[in-house]
Amino acid sequence: MSVTISAKVPKQLKQKAKLYGVRISEVVRKALQQEVNRVEQKSLEEGLDNVSSMLRDTLTREYIAKIIRSSRDER
Repeated sequence: MSVTISAKVPKQLKQKAKLYGVRISEVVRKALQQEVNRVEQKSLEEGLDNVSSMLRDTLTREYIAKIIRSSRDER
């Protein structure tokens, strides 16, 4: 399903786009998709940074060694 969006651009820009055969809808669609992808990736990276710092605080070398020892003792 598609929706219609609108944007105001300078009249001269619209005329140049028409003159050069620029398909405005394709340009807008691609630009919007690229921006959404960029923002989404940035958000995911920030989330990973947060999780990474939480794990870094929780999973110390000593804690991991303790878990490994405990696992080996259970065998």
